[in-house]
Amino acid sequence: MAGVSTGLSMQVCYLFQGQRVFNVPIKLDGAWRADKKCVVLAWEVPEYLPISAPYHFVLSRQLEGEKFFRPYRSIRRDKNSFEDLRMKPGESTVYRLEILFEDGRSTTPSNEVKVSVPKKKE
Repeated sequence: MAGVSTGLSMQVCYLFQGQRVFNVPIKLDGAWRADKKCVVLAWEVPEYLPISAPYHFVLSRQLEGEKFFRPYRSIRRDKNSFEDLRMKPGESTVYRLEILFEDGRSTTPSNEVKVSVPKKKE
């Protein structure tokens, strides 16, 4: 007899041996763009990565006064830029980017980029 279960689904784990974090040089750059009224971030990654698993980018940021970075956005692998529309006048934020592979492995974070939004003129 076949049926439909409303219970919990089976948990799946992927086990792998070897390195969990890869040192990949990700070059991150960013600045406040007055013409767009947002922070524009762009990055470069090497053409070849150490593993061929599917991946996406994880953008983290550290707001002024915070002691650690928080994951902020997940970005598709075919993108190499991001516009942060949530920054407010007078705020400063430090950004960094990592690659997260589908199997849980990741890269070391990129360089950190601090961006300050100018205060509004009165």
